[in-house]
Amino acid sequence: MMKKFFKKCIKHFNNFFLKFKLLHKSNTISFGSNHNDKKFYLIRRFNSVSGIFSNYTVFLKHIRFALENSLIPVIDMQYEENYLYHEEGQFGKVNIWENYFRQPFEYDLKDVLFSSNVIFSNNDVLDLYNLEPEIINNQNKIEYWGGIANDYLKFNDETYFYLNKIYKNLIPDNKKVLGVSYRAGYVNGRPYGHPIQPSIEKLIYDTKKYFKKLKYDYVFLSVEDQKIVDIFKNEFGDNLIVVDRLRINSGSNININRSEKNDNNYREKIKSCIDLDKLKDLNSYLETASFDRENDKFHKGLEYISEMYILIK
Repeated sequence: MMKKFFKKCIKHFNNFFLKFKLLHKSNTISFGSNHNDKKFYLIRRFNSVSGIFSNYTVFLKHIRFALENSLIPVIDMQYEENYLYHEEGQFGKVNIWENYFRQPFEYDLKDVLFSSNVIFSNNDVLDLYNLEPEIINNQNKIEYWGGIANDYLKFNDETYFYLNKIYKNLIPDNKKVLGVSYRAGYVNGRPYGHPIQPSIEKLIYDTKKYFKKLKYDYVFLSVEDQKIVDIFKNEFGDNLIVVDRLRINSGSNININRSEKNDNNYREKIKSCIDLDKLKDLNSYLETASFDRENDKFHKGLEYISEMYILIK
């Protein structure tokens, strides 16, 4: 009991010290003379290949920190380059976050860049909150974090309209739909922080099991590999629902789990997996982006966001 108490005290002390360090005046930067009565908290990710929902989770923690310390959070995906989302010429010109989401408040980067009190985000903030462990089987925590997300991480009007249109067109009314999310590139290995996926055989077995046991009408599948879509289509036929989007085709026998950085034919191999008619400016994209996690480039854009939206709705 005492050991647990002291452990808790140490944690509180460390959190207090960390907050003091992050909020110290030495971390406050002035870009101008505007908004003297406000303190902005500029949120950045420091990760050039992070996905939109990975950013969503990280930004959620930063927003909580800002709210707890009377700061105004503003999300910057304009001056922090992201190879998954910045197209050629957009870095430093387009805040990619605002392509899909609103800013948490009515302020944006233009306000921050001419303000007198700006605090840059720091990754140490992430150590203050254990989001993932907290929300597992804890309804109160789910509602707490969900409340922050609903209030401050809202889709912009264009995205919201698109997502609802996709949902209405794909999901039948008054039918039970079993959602399945699968990352085909993470079967034999995984990036740090991502779970290894089950085999396709295990996935099919479990999906059929619950489809029959719980009497579902349809299966909705989110996956980046067209080969997996074809396998599910063979099993579920017209009862399968998928978003029509760009996917890799692992049927080309490329090992999509290993790095191809040192392969001279790397770009040609990747091109052979892609429907060239659906992806604009592919050459310039491949020139600026080189990944160990090749499938991740297929977890982006409105089509991918729509899959996640349908899964949680």
